[in-house]
Amino acid sequence: MDSFKIQAEDAIQKAQHLELEQEQFFGDVQEMKAQYDKLAENHRKLMWEYLPARDPSLRAIPRMSTQTETPTAIGKYPLEQVMGYGQYAVVYSSSTPEHPRLAIKAIDKLKLVDLVSLHRISSEISSLSDPAIKHPGILDLLEVIHTNKHIYLITERGGKDLFEFFGSPVEGLAETTIRPLMLHLAQAVDVLHRNNYCHRDLKPENILYAPGDPHLVKLIDFGLCTKAVTEKDRVLHDFCGSPGFFAPEILLQDSYDGLKADVWSIGCVLLEVSSAIREVPSALF
Repeated sequence: MDSFKIQAEDAIQKAQHLELEQEQFFGDVQEMKAQYDKLAENHRKLMWEYLPARDPSLRAIPRMSTQTETPTAIGKYPLEQVMGYGQYAVVYSSSTPEHPRLAIKAIDKLKLVDLVSLHRISSEISSLSDPAIKHPGILDLLEVIHTNKHIYLITERGGKDLFEFFGSPVEGLAETTIRPLMLHLAQAVDVLHRNNYCHRDLKPENILYAPGDPHLVKLIDFGLCTKAVTEKDRVLHDFCGSPGFFAPEILLQDSYDGLKADVWSIGCVLLEVSSAIREVPSALF
């Protein structure tokens, strides 16, 4: 009996000790979470408030807005159906009485943690906000709303991208389809180039196609877009673009001409839609 009592008391002591350890563990977890939340908040302020206020290359990032943000709306814009997901953004359909066909790109600020991505957001806002490139073949940015948790890009809603619309035709598209498609694509890129912009990521996924629209195509995704006002500006050095669509000199040389690289990408798009070849054979380089 005494032996059983001793074992029971020992078990109770161990249970109490385990309970204390568990409480200490939960306390440590809560402290670590508080430290993480504080660090995340400081990082958010650094990325989205401190740097844009001091770095001229980030001046397109707007100041914080007072518009109401809820899970189903941002300001006057309802967040309707989810149209797609990205690395740090969700795209919703939306509509208002003035604009019945809108798309809203909601960028989660906590998921965007590096300066390169921040520069791409700033570049996209800066490019699409330039009235010089307002054109039916280029996505129209209506408003940018900056809240505590998100940056919202409110744009017109185009059609499906070329891959979504046409799928993967075995023998390519008919010439009667290709000719107007490529003409309108070239016209949109020409507007960019005449105003000293290089898109730098022309590919089927970044070309919306709407056969009911008289302008057929609409360029999207200006995160890699850069402005090249002088001949010197056109000489670029950073590696960017999508495999199968960027110019060979981006891979093989230290520098490249951004405008010429766009023209190469147009040729790659033409090759794909006309022959279903995904990329230019390396033997042609």
